Amino acid sequence: MRVLIVSAGSLGDTLPALAWAKELRARGHEAVIQGSGYYRGLFDEAGIEFEPMWDAEQHQEIVRGIQHWPHGEAADAWMNALPQTIERAYDFVLRRYKPGETLVVAQFYMFGARIANEHLGAPLVTMHLQPMVLRSVYDPVGLPRWTPRWTLRVIDRAIDLVVDRAAGPIINNFRARFGLPPQRRVLKGWCHSPQLGIGFFPDWFSPPQPDWPPNTQLVGFPIPEFDSARYDPAPVEKFLAAGDPPLVFTTSSVARGPEAYFDVAVEAARRLGRRAILLSTQTDRQATDLPPHVRQFPFVPLKSLLPRSAAHVHHAGSGSIAQSLLAGVPQLTAPHGFDQHDLSRRLERLGVSAHLRAGEFTIERVTSELARLLASPAVAERCQYYANRQRESNPIETASELLESFFATTQRAPSAAAR
Repeated sequence: MRVLIVSAGSLGDTLPALAWAKELRARGHEAVIQGSGYYRGLFDEAGIEFEPMWDAEQHQEIVRGIQHWPHGEAADAWMNALPQTIERAYDFVLRRYKPGETLVVAQFYMFGARIANEHLGAPLVTMHLQPMVLRSVYDPVGLPRWTPRWTLRVIDRAIDLVVDRAAGPIINNFRARFGLPPQRRVLKGWCHSPQLGIGFFPDWFSPPQPDWPPNTQLVGFPIPEFDSARYDPAPVEKFLAAGDPPLVFTTSSVARGPEAYFDVAVEAARRLGRRAILLSTQTDRQATDLPPHVRQFPFVPLKSLLPRSAAHVHHAGSGSIAQSLLAGVPQLTAPHGFDQHDLSRRLERLGVSAHLRAGEFTIERVTSELARLLASPAVAERCQYYANRQRESNPIETASELLESFFATTQRAPSAAAR
C-alpha cells in the first residue's frame, strides 16, 4: 500500500503526519508526505520521502500573516496561498497515484486532494486534527448550552456564506477545469472525504455528533516523538534537579514575539514562589537576564519535561493539550487563534484547566488562575483520570489499522472514476 499524505501547516500539523508516516513504513507500507518545506529537516532526519507544498520562505510569509489573527492579514495570507495549495496538492496526487495501490490522506483544507478524489477516483481519507472542523449545531462550544438550535444553524450558514464567497470561486474555477460541477458550503460537507474521516482526538474530548460525517472514526490524541538534534539535556536536568517541579510556559509555533508573554510568566512565577521554564525559539533571553528561579530553553521534549512539572501554560494547540493530559498536570490556556479557542473551551469542560480570553493574560490573572489550579484537589483528580485515559489508546497504530482496512475495501469495489 502506498499512502500519500498531504499536510502543510504548522508544527502541530506536521508532527502527527510524520508519526503516521513512520508507523506506516514500520508496517511495511510506502508513505510519502507533501508538506511545508520549512520542516524538511524533520522528514529528512526520519528518512521519509518528502515533497514541499511550499518552501521555507513562503511558509514564513504565511506565518507572518497568520500572526495577525483575527485581523484581515491572516485571511489574506491564507487566501493568497490557496490557488497554489490546490494546484500543488492535486498535482502531487496526479503524479503519484497508482490505481489499486494508493490511498490519499489529507487535511480538510487540502482541497486539491479532495478534487483528485473526485476526478481521478483516488481513495481519500480526511485527517481531522481538530474537532472544530467537524462543525455541529448540537455541541455549541464557547456558547451557552441553552442557545437555541435555530440560532446555531443561522451561525453555521453564515460561516458558509463567508467562506463560499471568499474561497468558493477559487475552488470551483479549479474544479471547472475537469468538468466538475461547482460546490457550495465547501467547509461544511464537501471538504470531508465521503469515504473515511479519522479524528485524532478522543470521544471524551469531543463526543461524536448527529450532524458529523457518518464515516468519522475517532482514534485519540497522537503523542508524536520529537527530539531535536540540537537539544542538550544537561542544563535542563541540572535545573530540574535543583528544586521543586517548575511551571512550564510554551508558545505557539506561529505566535508573534513572546516577550510580553514571558514577562508575565516570570512575574507570575515569582509571586507564586514557583520556579519556571520558558520554552521558545523566538526569543533568546540569557540566564543573566532572568531571575534565579527561571530558565529559558529553545527546546525540551514535553514528553519528558511535563511529568516533572507543576503546570503547563500554553496557547491551546492540540499537541500541547495532548502532552499535558498524558502528563497529568493542570493547564492554563491563552489561545491565539484558529482552532485554539475551541480546543481551550473543550479542555476546560474536562475540569483540568482554565481558559483566558484575549487581553486576560495579565500578571494578576495568570497568578490567580495558577494558584487556584494548583491548590485544587478536584483538578488534580481530573488530571490523573484523563492521564489514565490517554494511556489507554495508541492513536497512530489504530489509525494505521483503519487505513489498512479501508484499503482492503478499495480492492473489492470499483473506483469512483471507473463508475
